[in-house]
Order: sequence, then C-alpha cells, then structure tokens
Amino acid sequence: MDGRTWREELVLTGRSGAAAPEAKRAVAELKRRSANVLVVKADVTDERQVERVLAQIDRELAPLRGIFHAAMVLDDGFLPQLTPERFARVMAPKVAGAWNLHVASSKLLLDHFVLFSSVSALVGTAGQANYAAANCFLDALAHHRNALGLPALSVNWGALSEVGVLARNPEVAHHLAAHGVYGIGPAQATEMLGRLLQRNITQIGFMHVDWQRLFGNVPHASPAPRFSEVFVASSQQATGSDSDLRRTIRSAPDSEKPALACALVGESVARVLRTSAARLEPNRPLREAGLDSLMAFELLNRLEVQFGISLPTSKISASTTVASLAAVVLESLDAGVAKPADAKVEVQTIERNGNPTIELAPGTEQMLTLRACTLGTPIFFMHPAGGGTAIYDALAAQLPEGFPVLAIQSRMLAGAGDEWNSVEEMARNYAEIIGCKQPEGDLRLAGFSAGGFFALATARELERRGRRVSLVALIETPVAMLDPAFPRERVLKNLIAEVFDHLAGEPALPQQHEQEELSGSMMEVARSILKTKDEAAQLRLATSWLAKQGVDIGNGGDAGLKRFFAVFIRHANLIESIKAEAVDAPVWLGRGGLSWLTDLPVSPSIRKRIARGEFSEEILDGRHFELMHPPFVETLAARLGAALAKTEEACAEEAFAML
Repeated sequence: MDGRTWREELVLTGRSGAAAPEAKRAVAELKRRSANVLVVKADVTDERQVERVLAQIDRELAPLRGIFHAAMVLDDGFLPQLTPERFARVMAPKVAGAWNLHVASSKLLLDHFVLFSSVSALVGTAGQANYAAANCFLDALAHHRNALGLPALSVNWGALSEVGVLARNPEVAHHLAAHGVYGIGPAQATEMLGRLLQRNITQIGFMHVDWQRLFGNVPHASPAPRFSEVFVASSQQATGSDSDLRRTIRSAPDSEKPALACALVGESVARVLRTSAARLEPNRPLREAGLDSLMAFELLNRLEVQFGISLPTSKISASTTVASLAAVVLESLDAGVAKPADAKVEVQTIERNGNPTIELAPGTEQMLTLRACTLGTPIFFMHPAGGGTAIYDALAAQLPEGFPVLAIQSRMLAGAGDEWNSVEEMARNYAEIIGCKQPEGDLRLAGFSAGGFFALATARELERRGRRVSLVALIETPVAMLDPAFPRERVLKNLIAEVFDHLAGEPALPQQHEQEELSGSMMEVARSILKTKDEAAQLRLATSWLAKQGVDIGNGGDAGLKRFFAVFIRHANLIESIKAEAVDAPVWLGRGGLSWLTDLPVSPSIRKRIARGEFSEEILDGRHFELMHPPFVETLAARLGAALAKTEEACAEEAFAML
C-alpha cells in the first residue's frame, strides 16, 4: 500500500458535498466507526472535475479499488412534455457521469465498478422515459466494460424505502405500491449488494414487485414475452381466484398430490438451475445440484408467484430437496383451504380527541389482519390491556411495505365469556394461534404498553416449542415494574395519568397548583385499586375517579367503554403477577421521551430479566398514547421498520450461509 497504513477509506462526492443535515450525520457516523471519510464537492458530469478527484485520491489515500456511481435526477413527464432540456437534465448525471468515471479510471486496477441502475430500464415506467433511457445506458456500459475485460456491475434496483426519493415523497411510494412495486429496505439492499460484489455478474435486477398487479393494471394488455416466467396470467387470477397450478393440485386426489406437487416444484427448480426436470433427483440436496444463494432467492420468488403462497428464506437450507420443497408447498396450500382468510372484524369505536382507539363490539376471530401481503415474514402484534387492536392501525399503515401485519385481540373481544387467568395461559393460547398461522420460519412479535409483556411471554412460549423468534418489539412497555422492588402504585398511578390524558384531551398536570392535588388523587386511587382484589370493585374505583375528573363512562351510552375498562382491569391484574423469563430473541424497546409510564431508563438488572442476548432501546418523541397516532407514529414506524429490516438481513444471511 505504498508504505501507508491501511484502514477503511471512503471518498464521497456530490455537487453539494455533504451540505444536507442527513449527509453530515451519515459522515459523522462513518467516522465514529473508524472509517477515513473524505468528502469532495465535485460534479461527475464534468470530466475535469472527475480527473481532479481521482488525482486527489492518488495523492492522499490508498490506491482506489472501487467506484460506485449512484447519481440521479428525476424530472418526470409524458413523452410530448419531455423537451431536450428535460432529457439532458435527467440523463447527464447517469450517462455523462458514468462515462467520465469509466474513461478516467480505465487504467486503474479496480476491484469494483458498480452502476446503480433501475428497474425502470427493464420494465419501463410511465412518465419516466428520460430516466429509463439513462438507466439503459448504465446497463449497456456495464456490458461494454465487461467486453473490455474491466470489472463492471449494473444493478437494476427496485424502489428503495426509508431513504432517498421514496422517503421524501410518500405519495410516490403509495403510487408505486398501488401498481405492485414495493420498497426494499436499506439493510436488505446493502446485504444483497455485498453478495453481488462477490459474484461475477454484469447485470442483475433486485426488486420487490407484484408482477400480476404491475401488468394487471393495464387493461387488455399482456406483458412482453421476457416476463412470461414471472407473470402467471390466467382468467382465474384476473377475477381474484386460484391460479391454474393451485387448482390443479387442490382438485387432485389426496394420494396423488405429493407426486404432482413434486413434479411441479421440480420444473421450477429446473428452470432456476437451467437444466431439465428429468435430471433432478427428488431427494438430493439442491446445493449439490448447483443451487447457490442468489438462485435460492430466485427460486423462492418463483414458487411464491406460481403457487400464490408466502415462503420466507428460512424455507431453504443446505439440505433442502425438491421433495421437501414440494411438501412445504402442499402444506401452505392445505393451510389456505383449511382456514378461511382472516378478515378484520367490524367494530364500533368510541372517539376521544378524534382518535378511534377503543374497540367495543366482540368479534369472532382472535387473529386479525391489519395489512395483507403474500410475501415477507409477518409481524404479530399482541393486544395491550383492554384487548383491542385498533391502536395498531396507524402503525400498520406506516410500516414499510413488503410483509403481512397481523394482530391478536383478546379472547373476550373475540366472543369468549371470560379472559385468561394468567399470562402463562394467555401465552400458550397465543403461541398456538401464531404457530397455526405461521407453522415454519422465524417469528416476529410486538406489543404496545402491556401488550409488550404479552409479546415477551408468548415469545418465550414459542421458544420452548422450538420456534425461533427473531425480534420482540416493545412499544412503551413499562418494563421497570419487572423489578419486584419497584413501587406498584407508581406504575398504576402513571398509567391512570396516561389514560386520563388520552381520554380527557388535556395534560393531566397542567398547572403547578393543580399538580399536587391531581397527582395525589391519582396516587390515592391507585393505592385503593391495589388494595382490593375484587375486579368489579377495582372497576368501580377507576370509573368513579374518571367521572369525578369529567370523563363519565358509567351511563348506558358508554357501555362499550365500560366493557373495555373491565377487560383492562383483568389485564392489569395479570401483568401484576407476571413471572418474567428472559427470551433468546433480540429485544427492541421504543419509549416516549415525555411518557409518564416509561420515564426511567432500563436498568441492567431489568435487561437481564427480559433478554439473554441483544437488547436495544430508543427514545422517541411524544407521550404514551401519542406514539401510536400521527404525527409521532411516523417516527415510530421508521424506527421499528429499521429493527425489522435488521432481522430480515440476519435471517437471510444465516439461511444463505447454509447453502
């Protein structure tokens, strides 16, 4: 290295340098991780500026080993509106920039020359002819460099969520999702890029696309022949019913289904391996047949599209065979027949401050679908005290696309006559429900407030049954009460304050002279509730105190709200006697910086009671209930989405490492 001490060195270039606040934070974080970061203001469309940057690198840093070209400009419009100037504005950063980098570095011994292209170059995008053309040039340049014996990789990225254009323009993300193009998390994209850099590939697309929806949005049109393998067209799908393959398997006699599924899966495997199905042995591990990590990803997507099922990466391991995959497909199809599709029960709600948060009418199912999706690893939300799941509606809508969001409501709201008598009983029931819904693969659980305790208990029960839980997310869960020495009346008093604030629509302690009186009143009712073990008496104490403060729920018109508090009291008593047992899964805690209920940092002793392994904690803006509603829920969704993306990355890495 020319006598210079080596360490991670990174040169970041852009027309504005690192002027934006988020850019400055990113650079600071890289430096904190001991990377040597040089930020250079330069315009890659100017060949002299490119030459200047490379000369500076040669003088000041170790020899350049890789170039990543990710510049882009958007200026959308239909073809008649796209003037030469608008074409030039979009194409210059990609076309001129990439060419200048190519020419200036052609004599250097590079390991990588990576071009960030787009899925638009493969499928075209209405209103983006200039952008699609610019990315087509990048793809062509990669093949040109390959022909010259130079390193080159062009990645046709799909939509990237959480950062960049989609993060700054939610309406664009919603438009793309409506057409079947979903966001890819930064962690997942970064993980895949690392794998691609280890392969000898010139061009590849990486995207999350519902091809049926993408092409199905064009009436009376069919996709180009090159998409025939990813787009399964049939009159049944057009009307929303099963595909031909699903119908073929389901209509076959039970004795013939295994062989039929094995033959159909074998054909899919053969296509991925570029061989004939006749040459595949049903019980031979696919790794021995040549299946690698990228092929595994392609195979899972192919099977999901063809059979209309969801297959997380955990379905493929080093020992996976055609026969075992066929069994998984059959199991998924049988599960779809045996159980009706989940549908959220219609409930009446009572509004407080314009936020409908309390479910009143009992339904018939405990498992509710908050967001349907055929792909991705689902996340299961456990109801908080009170049993309802409407509190998660805004969060489910804000979470990154690409995976189902489900929730478990309490058994009383699902129509049972009573609640469970212990958290342990509840956890066994919820573990059974989750296991039936997702019989294989990693599981992810979350819960708001008391729901966090229920999520922890259910996760531990699932782990006892041999299931792996890759994340337990706690949102505003008062974990301090797991310390036997922590005053129970303080927890209950703070919970009363949060509930009162939420229902009354005003701060519980607005003035100094009112602070002592109201705070003392809350503490008094908390102590009274703790003294009595009769739930009916506890309910009367709570409702009477609320009525004195102007929140009257004792009349017949508020019977649903009274029912909610009855269930709430039961759940509060359950967590009073909870026997916390640490989980193996990583635990993420998000708590409100202004919350009464979680105002203390988590002590090391409490962490040990919660998690045997990784525990992370984030402080979010807002109070207890505020976190679950706009605008605070947007930040919560982003932070929780990042934690979920991290689990996806870890699971994919482990699954592919076994191949």
